[in-house]
Parts: sequence; structure tokens; C-alpha cells
Amino acid sequence: MAFLNRSSNGGIQEIFRKNRDRLYKWVDNREVPADNNESEREIRLGVISREVSFGSQSIEGAKIRGRMMSIIYTMKKRGIDPVKRIEYALDELAKNRNKDPYKLLFHSKPPD
Repeated sequence: MAFLNRSSNGGIQEIFRKNRDRLYKWVDNREVPADNNESEREIRLGVISREVSFGSQSIEGAKIRGRMMSIIYTMKKRGIDPVKRIEYALDELAKNRNKDPYKLLFHSKPPD
């Protein structure tokens, strides 16, 4: 790689040496994937949606969208229906603003 000089190349190699135990867990544990394709596939729909809708109109809007997508993907991964759970959390917060939104989203069970 011509664009990398010796010092930067050595720096990159040093990062891999220093973090070997974190970067190569997949070598010792076959349940850990060697790539992040699953994560990439999970966020693909959100990326396409953002591009089709011309993205956020502000930096703050982009941050909020990123947080919401993270919450939704985490819920799906935990087997939680995001629409029902977010609706439940908003209803509960409307009744009592002092409730913890995190607990409402991830640790409480809404009534059936």
C-alpha cells in the first residue's frame, strides 16, 4: 500500500499486536464470527431508508435517528416487538414522566 508510510503501517501493526486477544476471539471460539457481516446486514435497511428519505436535515436529527435505530435493532435482537414496546413506554411516560425510559423499553413487560 503505497499511501501508507512506514510509521503509519507500523502503527497499524502495533494496534493488531496490542489487541490480539480482542481482535482474534474467533480463532479460539468458533461461535464468534470472524467478520461483522451480520451486523452490516442488520443496519442495511436503516441505511437504505435514510438514503431514500434524503437523510436527516440536521446533526441533532441524525443523532436521534441513530439512537432510535440502535434501540430498534437491539429490541429485535432480544425478541422484543419494537412497535409495541415503544408504544407502551410512551404511554407509561405520558402517565408519569419520572419513570425510567430504559427500564420501560428493555426491562419491563407490558401487559398483553
